[in-house]
Amino acid sequence: MTNKKLTIFTPTYNRKHTISRVYKSILQQDKILLNDIEWLIVDDGSSDDTESLVKTWIKSQPPFALRYFKQKNGGKHTAFNRAVQEALGELFFIVDSDDWLPDNGLEYILGFFYIICDNKSLAGIIALKCFPTGNLIGNPYPKSGFISSLYDLSLHGYGGERSLVFKTKILKRFPFPVVHGENFMIESVVYDKIDEKYNFFVCNSVFTICEYQEDGLTNNLFRLMIQNSIGYKIYYAQRIDLAKSLQERIGYVIRYNAFNLLKKESLYNYKGRHKLLVTLMRPLGLLAYFYYILKGK
Repeated sequence: MTNKKLTIFTPTYNRKHTISRVYKSILQQDKILLNDIEWLIVDDGSSDDTESLVKTWIKSQPPFALRYFKQKNGGKHTAFNRAVQEALGELFFIVDSDDWLPDNGLEYILGFFYIICDNKSLAGIIALKCFPTGNLIGNPYPKSGFISSLYDLSLHGYGGERSLVFKTKILKRFPFPVVHGENFMIESVVYDKIDEKYNFFVCNSVFTICEYQEDGLTNNLFRLMIQNSIGYKIYYAQRIDLAKSLQERIGYVIRYNAFNLLKKESLYNYKGRHKLLVTLMRPLGLLAYFYYILKGK
């Protein structure tokens, strides 16, 4: 298959009842633009007949490239790694299986194609998400068209759920770590590493419409954290050195110590320049450990 301007990546696990909305929203985009994209689905071991539904779509020969891969259940981050390796698009846009594109969504994204691809300092685009009601998820940006890192945006109150478009070649350099026995890895583990080297073009347009599911990742956060404690340990260890204030750093140190107690694994121990602070904060880490245990029940 030929290369494309954009890969739309959808990871899915038992989402036959929602993934049709992604498909229909792509079909509603400008037909000329559909020649420039592919929809890449990575099925993380679904048992709900998602596979037969997608194969029906493929057989119908939609007006865009559609590719489907099924793997043994390993978590969204492993599906992400697979998709990045398989992607044919210069840009990589994540649309979860319970999200969908607004009308003219592709027009917005591809309108920035050359701005992003011609600037070596940019990793991609940060844009907005909204609920089906049209209400934004999180705060709108003060303006559109400025340059920032994800981390700096979060420090100024613009964190949370955002639509993200990446240069695929950059994602290939930063795969998610895979921890045996864990099936979730917080996305910031990769995004923080990208943030250290690149900035993003910030756009005030809505790229994704989002509807959270009762059994989705967002609604099971504390349980996920307990079950995937090494992944969170990796995340907080990274954040200790990224922190831009002492207060912020202490918060990450306490959380790191808590997750270190949940599952000791020396391979992922903190190796940065604040080891003394990590040692001093262990008593508070113990308190945080009990808090997470209680909340994760």
